[in-house]
Amino acid sequence: QEAMDETCTGGERRRGHGRHPFQPRARLLCTDHDKATLKNMRYNVSEQPRHRNVQKAVRVERMDWSLESLEDTKFLLAVQQQFGPKHHSRSPSAKATVPQENNSTEQEEEKDNVYQDPIRLVTHLIGSDVHWGEATLDPLSSIIASFKLRNPDLSVILTIQERSPNSIAALKWNIEEKVRFGLSKSSLLLTTSSQHSCSALEGFSVSVRDVIHNHGENVMSMKMVEC
Repeated sequence: QEAMDETCTGGERRRGHGRHPFQPRARLLCTDHDKATLKNMRYNVSEQPRHRNVQKAVRVERMDWSLESLEDTKFLLAVQQQFGPKHHSRSPSAKATVPQENNSTEQEEEKDNVYQDPIRLVTHLIGSDVHWGEATLDPLSSIIASFKLRNPDLSVILTIQERSPNSIAALKWNIEEKVRFGLSKSSLLLTTSSQHSCSALEGFSVSVRDVIHNHGENVMSMKMVEC
């Protein structure tokens, strides 16, 4: 997760025209569970020139790979504030209501469901060098599968160095199995409001391809894991 710091500093940006300020193209939420790393990430963001508006585009929040982290109200509120419409200020736990004079439609209910789960607002989950073998196999595959179950439209992109034989193949298999059959904890199972997820995840698979990374005189063999 430390490599998320690298991800957040490499976002695509566009230059302003005339007197218009520099505007980043993407909004990023960078995560880690280590206090020192989080402090360093926040410092890096705060040190960016104000006219670039990086502090408005990049947010740093604590998140570990436990499944409970995706149910944490503070984290979900951070996701909602970062990626949701800026005029909304309700807590993710607050139940959205429809005015009595208007009849609820399926489209309104779907919008309400999307709002209720801020994870549906995330478009990409990006990580670099986040897999270290048996120690990270279960938590990493579980958190990725959880994201996909709650947001099947999410794109996952991981760049990983294979440190032991078949470690990437094991990660691929675990993610696929957990997405196909659902995670064991009831809080992560699909509900009646997630019919779109059921159809979108049919035939789900994880792709792995080789990536050659040149780092000075060293050439590293990396794997790109995508789903």
